[in-house]
Amino acid sequence: MSRIPPGLLYLTIYNPTLRPAELTDDEDAEEQAHIVFYTARERAVSRDKILRQVGLAKALINFSSVFDGNSICENVHSQSRRMIMVSPEPDYWMHACLELARTPRPVITKGKDKGKSKIKDPVPSKPETVYDYHDGSLHDLALRKHLLRGYELFKLTHGSFASILSSLGQQALELQLERFFTVWGWRWDPEEDVDFTSHLGPPLHPQHKLLTPILDDFTANVDFDTTTFALLPPHLIPSSTLLHSTLPTCLSEHIMSRIPPPPPPIPLSTQDTSDTTTHEVDSQIEKTVPTTAQSGDKHPDTNKPGTAFMSMPNMGVEMRNIKWSWPGYLTFGKTTSAKPSVPPTPTSTPSNLANEPPTLSDEFGKKEDSVTPEGGRLSVKPPDIDTESLNEAINSEVHSPQPSQLGSPSPSSPSPAVSSSPIASSSPEPREKSASKDATPPSADEPDAVQDDQTEIQENKESSIDHESQSSVEEDQGLPASNEPTVNTDPVPAPVAEPQVEEALPSEPLPSFLTTTVYLAEGDDPCATIRRKVLHVTMHPLTLALIVDTDRDSNDTLLVEQCLATMRRLQEIISSEQSKSLEASLPTVSKILEPQDRYVISTGSYTVTSSQGFTSRSEHLFNGQQILHSDHDALEVFSRGQNPQHWHISRRGLGMDREGHAVEGEVYMEIARKESTLTDVDNELAGVIRRFVEQ
Repeated sequence: MSRIPPGLLYLTIYNPTLRPAELTDDEDAEEQAHIVFYTARERAVSRDKILRQVGLAKALINFSSVFDGNSICENVHSQSRRMIMVSPEPDYWMHACLELARTPRPVITKGKDKGKSKIKDPVPSKPETVYDYHDGSLHDLALRKHLLRGYELFKLTHGSFASILSSLGQQALELQLERFFTVWGWRWDPEEDVDFTSHLGPPLHPQHKLLTPILDDFTANVDFDTTTFALLPPHLIPSSTLLHSTLPTCLSEHIMSRIPPPPPPIPLSTQDTSDTTTHEVDSQIEKTVPTTAQSGDKHPDTNKPGTAFMSMPNMGVEMRNIKWSWPGYLTFGKTTSAKPSVPPTPTSTPSNLANEPPTLSDEFGKKEDSVTPEGGRLSVKPPDIDTESLNEAINSEVHSPQPSQLGSPSPSSPSPAVSSSPIASSSPEPREKSASKDATPPSADEPDAVQDDQTEIQENKESSIDHESQSSVEEDQGLPASNEPTVNTDPVPAPVAEPQVEEALPSEPLPSFLTTTVYLAEGDDPCATIRRKVLHVTMHPLTLALIVDTDRDSNDTLLVEQCLATMRRLQEIISSEQSKSLEASLPTVSKILEPQDRYVISTGSYTVTSSQGFTSRSEHLFNGQQILHSDHDALEVFSRGQNPQHWHISRRGLGMDREGHAVEGEVYMEIARKESTLTDVDNELAGVIRRFVEQ
């Protein structure tokens, strides 16, 4: 059958000294005036039932005080319930009643009696469910500590019961108790709250003895009185002032709950991401797309393996090997010419050149008379051209073809016929004939001035072609180029890469203090609480907190810088100690296989645990603590479980320090080795205490 966990039945807070606002003879009204808070699992509870529950708690306390005024009733056990009574302030009582964990007992159906008559019952009665209750599911000390922690948290955030009653009145006290304890009470899970170390106190950092002097130096350097402490969740790094003060232990837990979460990681900038993605895509295309110029096929087969895109040209062709052409003739619109030719694709090959339109390089390599595909002769009539415009175009900066497009550099080797190669010849004769084809040949009856102009044009063209041919020869032979300026033949000139100037990253803004208002007791009276302010700044994962007056400015930049410097010093020591501990504790086979001993040492209001932590719900530890607190003659309690067979040790007192003073505290230890004897367990306990005192 399923086990039903324990749960809260009702919670009440009352003060027997309170009186109703109007004096009456009704006793129930006077009893009801004592109750300042009440909540129960039942949604609607009558006034008579509330008064009976509170009256029972009063009667138990009064009856126990008759025998011993110093020892009053704190808890009552019954078969199914556990009642806890706690007095956090004089005349104020917190009373909680909880139901134990239980398991329904299986229903046993009885067989029919043959001797009885077969008369049916009019209404069959439903059998009542019987439960088996687990008395060990709740522990008195854990319940009591939990109630006191709830009170301390209320006192920290609102003030004590007495201070609220004296300053604001009973109605305000009831309202604040209703808002706080209703939520707190029904968040209470008694089964999850039975961790043994949870009610001993907040854990101190393992290197707190090395870190406390740093906080003391920081406290001494500030120009005002304050109490400081640092938080490294879930550990606390206290200052000497905090260790010797009477501040509530829930203060560190409350500040820890208000630490902002760490900032999310900064993503890469959009520009860097896009550049990286583009580079990766280009690299992938070069690997997957076949080179058309190598295969000789203008349209690669998309079904072949390795082809990533349909009819995509080669993306890895060098730009200097591409043959670019200019449409039309260099007429600059002053005379009519043929329609501009379409430039060929960069992947044109000799096999498909016949289907491509003529280019400028082909025009320079042709003669005036070309041969048709049918074998006939075509007479090309040179178009009329303005001589002055042509002379200006030639004298201007001419785009020369790439060295790979030039043929033999010798000017004395003319091409007698049209070449079928896509790379045009660069000899001067074809360029002369192409230029002469553009200009009208002079006749015999033209004046001599026209003849001289034509001769000067030819000489300028020859000198330009000779210079271009010489430059291409020098580049092909690996010689340094001449000092003459060259023109890039790319269709779009590549932009000059400007020197990248690293932008100075913006400095991280200085963090600011977060403010938390608390109520702390001043002097010897724990109920006289005053309002204080806690300033805390976080440099993940460390948080430094200062308890200051309410009039202290929270925008002190100099104080923030001092806090950050102190946290850096703390972080350096923590990192160095962690590296030393890792180097010293190299794992061995025996350490890995056998379970490690775990312990927790309670010193005052704080605890120190083993390196691997300590969590346990064993009843042996709760029972050992109960014996140490109830019997003052008991100093050590050893117990061993059956399943599993673990040793559990409880000890009061930590021996003597180096100066010979007694060290107060309690040690709770769990040894998970079956072969360990009582002598081995006692030696382990002595070693843990010796190492703690010698730190």
